[in-house]
Amino acid sequence: MGGSIIRMPESLRFIGQGFIGFVPVPAIIALVATAFAYWLFFHTRFGRHTVSIGSNEDACQVLGIHVNRHKVAVYAFQGACVGLAAAIIVGRLNAASPSLGNLYELHIIAAVVLGGTALYGGVGTIGAPCWVS
Repeated sequence: MGGSIIRMPESLRFIGQGFIGFVPVPAIIALVATAFAYWLFFHTRFGRHTVSIGSNEDACQVLGIHVNRHKVAVYAFQGACVGLAAAIIVGRLNAASPSLGNLYELHIIAAVVLGGTALYGGVGTIGAPCWVS
């Protein structure tokens, strides 16, 4: 079992605790990430394929989309997002621990449900809850 690491470099602390003007850096990162995700999923072939695979994987396979290769790309994108979130939280706490994210998934599921995500299907959006569209 590893130990905690404390006193992170100033550049990492800036990502989690810094301000640009009067706006916190994590808020700016969240806005940029949301804008990028919106563009990626609604204006690129990658996004259309992702939504299509989520709707009907077998039909996408018949249409010639490399489903398994695309799933790897989606998981890689998700891993990059997790890495960015980890950098923000480590910078915010100014410490890292092997058990830092334990049980966060329950908080995330609660936030997603409270945010209006349809658990039994629907239309996915980035900017508005699914029950609005």
